[in-house]
Order: sequence, then C-alpha cells, then structure tokens
Amino acid sequence: MMKTRFILILAAVAVGGCAWMSNLGGQGPTYGDNCIDFPGTSVPPRQLNQIVARLQRDKKFPRNYRVVVWDKGNPGHPIGRMKIGKTEATKSDTYAKNSGLTALTYRVGNCAPSGAICNPKCPPPTLDSKRLAEEVKDILKSY
Repeated sequence: MMKTRFILILAAVAVGGCAWMSNLGGQGPTYGDNCIDFPGTSVPPRQLNQIVARLQRDKKFPRNYRVVVWDKGNPGHPIGRMKIGKTEATKSDTYAKNSGLTALTYRVGNCAPSGAICNPKCPPPTLDSKRLAEEVKDILKSY
C-alpha cells in the first residue's frame, strides 16, 4: 500500500513537473501558409545561425520579418522591422526569457490568409514574404 502511494505521488510530481516545464518556453514554431511564428522557440545554433544570416541578407523588405535571438534568457537586437503587437511580443519574450535557452521570438512572413494576400498577382513584398518563410522552414526541417 505504501509503495503504491509513493508511486502515485511520484507520477503526479512527474506529470506536474512536465506541465510546468512546458509552460517555461521552448515551444516549437507555428507554421502558417506563408509565415512562421516563433513563441520563444529553442533552435540549435547551426540552424539559428543560418536563419539569422538569411534574414540579414534580406534588406529590401525588412517589414516581412522580425526576430530576436535570445541567449540564455537574454535578448539580442531585433532583426527586421515587422510590427508585432505588444501582447504577442510580451508573451513570446516571457517564454524565451524563462526558458533560459538560445531561442527565437516573433515572426517571419505574412500570416494573412493566402487568398486575401494576392489575387491574382502578388506584389513584390508578398512574394518576398512567402519565399523567406519557405527558406526558413527548410532550415528548420533539418533539426
């Protein structure tokens, strides 16, 4: 009887600990049709460096992305000029800070429904947004 109680308590602590840890951050990216949201996503250094290098080369449409690289719970300088709502930014920043990991926050690409973005021809910023999101998705697939 005592062993059963101990095992049940241990299982409850393990489940509760996992739930608590999952709330600390390191959530995976969310993929939209033409975008990727990073809610404090932990990214291995190799892929992180590739993503940052790719975004830094994209000088023509910096409003198509905005990311912040977090290192051990500390934010770096933002890359890109996409406008991010304060609530979304605060939530992402909290996840990244609490995780203490090397992480990314914010977004690459335009998350508006694809039918609403361009019909029948896409303007250059939208084409760039789609291309950029696809390139970053390909980098992320490798981990």
